Amino acid sequence: MTRIEPGGFRQATGGTVTFEASPDAAGQFDRKAVRQWLKEQIVLEPEVCGRIKVILDDAKKDAFRAKDTKKRRSARHRLETTPVVTLLRKDPRVNPRHLTYAGIVTAAHVIDLGASKLAAKTGIDAAAAERWVRAAKDVKRAQSDDSRPPDHVSAWREEDVALVSALIVLDSAWSLYLAPHTKVLTDPVEEARILLRRTSAPLWKLYPGRRALVIEDIASLAQRIDPMETAEAKSQAERHISRHYTLVGQLSDPHEVARIWQYKREDLLELLKEVP
Repeated sequence: MTRIEPGGFRQATGGTVTFEASPDAAGQFDRKAVRQWLKEQIVLEPEVCGRIKVILDDAKKDAFRAKDTKKRRSARHRLETTPVVTLLRKDPRVNPRHLTYAGIVTAAHVIDLGASKLAAKTGIDAAAAERWVRAAKDVKRAQSDDSRPPDHVSAWREEDVALVSALIVLDSAWSLYLAPHTKVLTDPVEEARILLRRTSAPLWKLYPGRRALVIEDIASLAQRIDPMETAEAKSQAERHISRHYTLVGQLSDPHEVARIWQYKREDLLELLKEVP
């Protein structure tokens, strides 16, 4: 395995690459050997990092689905609770009694039928039917608070519990992903990927003036990688993952979801804004 240590860029015995970031370091720089070392840092990314990324990706997807469901059901609830008599009150060309006599009493009924079936069922003309449908669609149109759970849990429906639960999981996943012990594991790998690109043959030839800075960054990365610190970070990350899954298990109880909402409501609402 290629190893980098301070002391000047040169290939030493046993596959060791040593260097220091000095004015003449570029002249001693073994680009191929250092690139091999960078590739090894990427390959050696701890397995726990991949699991953490999967946890976050899954939490993002679940939150997106829960938010979408909440929006759709909010719109449907609005349709089902909007009487047709309130839709076109200022339009003298229509009479809601034609609808109510036919058993069509909510905006949801209008949407479900559509213009042609509405006209056939009520005996109104096509133009009037179109006006009723357009009015019902205005009710259905998305509103700013469609995806926001009610502040008071007593007003929650099933989709609200699901959304808040998904946000709690996403909040926990972000805490796991951004935790200092996780960054100890992931940051060096990300830096190695960047430096691998910056030491590619085309960039190395095109931008000779940047070589000294690249060399300094590689030296800094090598000096910051500490096997003991990495081992401790792995252990901390494993414990953090365990706590995350414990929380996920507790959320099967709606009362626990409501309890967490009580003290994390503002944080969760801010997080909700970031969900597409």
